[in-house]
Amino acid sequence: MNEVEMQTERLVMHTDKVEMQTAEAEMHVAKLNAHERGRNADRATSYAHGQGGNADSGGRNARRQTKCT
Repeated sequence: MNEVEMQTERLVMHTDKVEMQTAEAEMHVAKLNAHERGRNADRATSYAHGQGGNADSGGRNARRQTKCT
């Protein structure tokens, strides 16, 4: 195997490694995007319940207010 063939082989191996890292990064980005969509859905649910924060604590606060009045 001459020098050009060895360099070509190293380049092919490096390209394969970069392609694998790119695929892993794309999967990670997709996972983060899915997580963020879930967080946004949780915020929208909380807001729709009229609390603007955590729906559960808002519900507890609403119950406390009804008991106190």
